[in-house]
Amino acid sequence: MSELRRKIANKGYSSDEVAGVLEELVTERLLDDGRFGEVYVRSHVARGAGPVRIGHELAGHDMSRSQVEAFLAPFDEQWTRLAARARRKRFGTGAPANAKERARQSRFLHQRGFTGEQIRRALTLEDEHAERGDLD
Repeated sequence: MSELRRKIANKGYSSDEVAGVLEELVTERLLDDGRFGEVYVRSHVARGAGPVRIGHELAGHDMSRSQVEAFLAPFDEQWTRLAARARRKRFGTGAPANAKERARQSRFLHQRGFTGEQIRRALTLEDEHAERGDLD
């Protein structure tokens, strides 16, 4: 909401006018930070982004730390699986062939916003799947 407040104010409207418009939008449920956060997280998860990256981007939208944590919480048990899925989408099935390839894939997942622990678990999961010959 503060982002919209800033954009409207930059157009030359007074703070009273901006506050009135924002209040009306909230009252009519056309502006809802909660709904925005939920949709934002779901769409970025679907694109293969991890919690660190999503959290950082939400903070850039003036979301508080507690709001960010609340939006990310529904995915807490899924991050490792989501990291493994992003890895498979980019690099195909099977475990990395060697240490150099493992490091390359780790860097990719790190750039996507997954934590070190999630990356380690995702690559371990891939190693286990490769040994058994299955996926997911």
